[in-house]
Amino acid sequence: MSNVQLLINGQLWGGWKKVKVVQSIKTASNWFDFSLADRWISDVTPMPILKGQPCQVLIDSIPVITGYVMDVLPSYDAESHTINIGGLSKAVDLVDCSTSGLQFSGRTLLQIAQALGAPFGIAVTSAADVGAPFPAVALEPGQSIFDFLNELSRVRGVRLISLPDGSISFVNTGTLVSPTPLIYGDNILRASARFSAEGDFSQVTVVSQTRGTDTDFGAAVSLNGATAFSSGSRYRPLTVIADGPANTADCKVRSRAELNRRSGEGQLISYTVQGWYNAGGLWTPNTLVDIFDPILNINDRLLITQIGFEVDDQSGFTCTLEVQPSAAFDLLPLEIAAIPDAVKINTKRSKRA
Repeated sequence: MSNVQLLINGQLWGGWKKVKVVQSIKTASNWFDFSLADRWISDVTPMPILKGQPCQVLIDSIPVITGYVMDVLPSYDAESHTINIGGLSKAVDLVDCSTSGLQFSGRTLLQIAQALGAPFGIAVTSAADVGAPFPAVALEPGQSIFDFLNELSRVRGVRLISLPDGSISFVNTGTLVSPTPLIYGDNILRASARFSAEGDFSQVTVVSQTRGTDTDFGAAVSLNGATAFSSGSRYRPLTVIADGPANTADCKVRSRAELNRRSGEGQLISYTVQGWYNAGGLWTPNTLVDIFDPILNINDRLLITQIGFEVDDQSGFTCTLEVQPSAAFDLLPLEIAAIPDAVKINTKRSKRA
């Protein structure tokens, strides 16, 4: 039986009645939610767990989330005391915070991220090739720091995720394969799925305008574009604007990736298994897994995009794995030429699960 503990100020807290720990490559911060009843019923000592405290979630002494207590929800009546504790990994500060504006010239994606993470005490590493330095990029006033880095990541064809030690890292998706498959009638307790046609398009066109200089103008800075086609959808065309300037070859790469991403995001399957471990250790996101499920007509290798470790009185220790086609998360880098002035990267607000 696994042991889940919350480490705060050198003290370990265990004995939780309900536990949920979520690790994901789809959200900026991993998160947890713990519940405990009757811990302080014997006295009137104030609660020792406070909002904003640094903390670490341990599973069998292995760190899985390093971050902060974000929510403390105590309640009591004449018969019982209950406390719910919720928290997020350290990347939450990059999601919630912004600056008055910054510009970076001649720096790589990793160098930009390290400069932005340093004031928050967030280390940044890279397990993937982040490409050449950007000529110039601008973090706009009020823009979410994580959204800015996430959009730059898309340009370079990598994904930015939270790690168990509280750092963030640029990674490629699906480089490892789980040693344990998911098999109907064997280790799958239950499953649910969503197959949506909302993201299915017959063609996706990506367009981009190359910026002009004193030597490049006219046709050299005309609108570039390319289209990727799908044979599996009725006529449903879509045109999107590239992340930053891109030539025709870049647009061709991005249009295929965009077509795959939108279609793949419409396929989401959730599997629940007993226990938290596979043959290689704890289940982890960003891992490929072989699935044999005749009920959902799946005999394929899919990408684990999110892991949820849970404990409750009814089911005991279970793990829920969200899987999707890996093509939905494949990003291909763009080769951006020198840009004379700062690129303004368009972003949307990230959601934290």
